[in-house]
Amino acid sequence: MLTNTQASGNIGGAITTALLASPHAPSITAITRPDSTSTFPHGVNVARGAQDDHAFLVRTLTGHQALVLCLGFAAPVDLQHKFIDAAAEAGVEYVFPVEFGSDTDDEKLGEAVPLMAGKKKVREYIESVGKSKWVGAVNNPWL
Repeated sequence: MLTNTQASGNIGGAITTALLASPHAPSITAITRPDSTSTFPHGVNVARGAQDDHAFLVRTLTGHQALVLCLGFAAPVDLQHKFIDAAAEAGVEYVFPVEFGSDTDDEKLGEAVPLMAGKKKVREYIESVGKSKWVGAVNNPWL
C-alpha cells in the first residue's frame, strides 16, 4: 500500500497515473485537505483531513508500506516533518521526500543551489527519527 500526498498535482498526479498503470499496482491512498476540490483517478482511496492533525495522519498511514510526499513547492519543510513523524509512528517503511530532480548529496550543487541543502535536511530528519528509510528520485535538475 502506498500513500501519496497531493496525488492530483503535477508531480503527484503523474506518479499516481504511472503506478495505477502498472500490472502490479499498489493500493494507493491520497491524503488531501478537507476543503480540497481535487479529483482522483478511479482506484485511489481518498483520505481528507488536516495536514497538521497527527492522529489523522497516523490512522491514514497505518498499514501502508510507503509514503510519497508530493507537497507544493511553497510547502514549509516542517510540514514534511509532520508527515515523516506520523509515518514513523504508523510503521511506514519507506518515505519518498519532496526532492524530485537533483541529487541532494552533491556538495557542489548544494553550494550553488541553497534549496538543495534544505532537501538534504529532510533526508537527515528521516534518518534521525530512525523508523523509516528514505528513497530519493533523481532524474535531472528542474530548469
